[in-house]
Amino acid sequence: MALISSMDDIVLPSTNLYIGEVGLGGEVRGVSRIEERINEGIKLGFKKIYIPERSKISGDIGKNNLQRIKSMDSLARQTKNSK
Repeated sequence: MALISSMDDIVLPSTNLYIGEVGLGGEVRGVSRIEERINEGIKLGFKKIYIPERSKISGDIGKNNLQRIKSMDSLARQTKNSK
């Protein structure tokens, strides 16, 4: 996210949380204990939580806060459009 912010000269909201691993091809991969991470992010006051597209979530955990992303490219486009 620091690279996207710097390259596009945009300030990212401090209320956003980004969870996932970035592969060499720019894909965003899942991480372990995703539900725990989401719950902790909500407790800490994050309003929008970006998670990998393929992450499996049970129930309504963070339903209103979640944004699914496939790659860094798609995240960069979303970020530019919300500018």
